[in-house]
Amino acid sequence: MCSSDLNAPINLAPRSTASLVPQAGETAPRLSDLQTGSLPAPTAPIDNYETGMSAFKNGQFELAETHLRAYLDAHPKERLSPEAIFFLGESYFRRARVRDAAEQYLKVSTDFPRAPRAPESLGRLGLALEKLGAKEQACAAFGEVQRKYPSAPSTVRQSAERELKRVQC
Repeated sequence: MCSSDLNAPINLAPRSTASLVPQAGETAPRLSDLQTGSLPAPTAPIDNYETGMSAFKNGQFELAETHLRAYLDAHPKERLSPEAIFFLGESYFRRARVRDAAEQYLKVSTDFPRAPRAPESLGRLGLALEKLGAKEQACAAFGEVQRKYPSAPSTVRQSAERELKRVQC
């Protein structure tokens, strides 16, 4: 680059996609040519879900919450929404935000009663309610797992049964 190039005006107009496709004899543009400075590339909502789940698995609960909420803002009623809501609740629970966790578990079990996570959410709701000192409501939630989801996975049903006895319902 010569010194006269440094004084040339900079064209900030967006490049057409046609200019990004190399013509005969040209080389393809480099990634650095396509980047727009410090602005992050837009992320698709599914990226928020995947990043949130990955963060949750790595114990990065605040990061998980941020990404799962972003996913849910964009997709409140999609196929993965009950899963995102459940793990948002799990993240809150693990950070001792029990009331927030209870709200998420309740949302799964009421808004998505046929979702695979609904029976487990109801059991987790019972645990959260019990931690909040609402023993009667906790017992009701544990009992609902058995009544509402008789074909739930045996581990979920057994857990609810065990909690009914532990809490002395």
